[in-house]
Amino acid sequence: MKPGAKGVSPDCRFPTVKRLGYAGERGRRVVHESSDPGARRDARGRAGESSQRVVHESSPRTDPQARGYAGERGQASIEVIGLLPLIVLLALVGFTVVASFTAHEQAGEAAGAGALALLQGGTDPRAAARDALPKSVRSRATITLSGRRVHVRVRPRTALPIPGLATRLTRTAHADAGPSTP
Repeated sequence: MKPGAKGVSPDCRFPTVKRLGYAGERGRRVVHESSDPGARRDARGRAGESSQRVVHESSPRTDPQARGYAGERGQASIEVIGLLPLIVLLALVGFTVVASFTAHEQAGEAAGAGALALLQGGTDPRAAARDALPKSVRSRATITLSGRRVHVRVRPRTALPIPGLATRLTRTAHADAGPSTP
């Protein structure tokens, strides 16, 4: 507490501090004894015949030891640092799941483009399917034809460096151009 505050003598530089009451008590009474016998002032700082003992009520709001938090400074920072690897891992798993669904959508679009090229005739269905894929995916795609059916297989780019994960998350799409016309 600052000198001059309500209930505190202005010469609150006391060498001795005694706590009264048990440790679990919320509002501890703190007694300061003055080392200067000439410093006799009352609670409002007026000179007078008050005693040399000044009693302060500590509150849990102003006294960290009364709250029980004195040894927990920086605890939240340590908890955040401890959770950071878990948060990064969850983000990488999320990116991997999104990449897998994106690969499925890209395979479906390419298969549809290849089947459309078969129906229209005149263009190569493999080239049409490959052109429907983004350039970054073309090296990870496999396009096969069986009759009037187009199969496109796309391996996603994964954020997690786990061997074989991209192969397990590979997505396949099929598109059928319908029966052949005579």
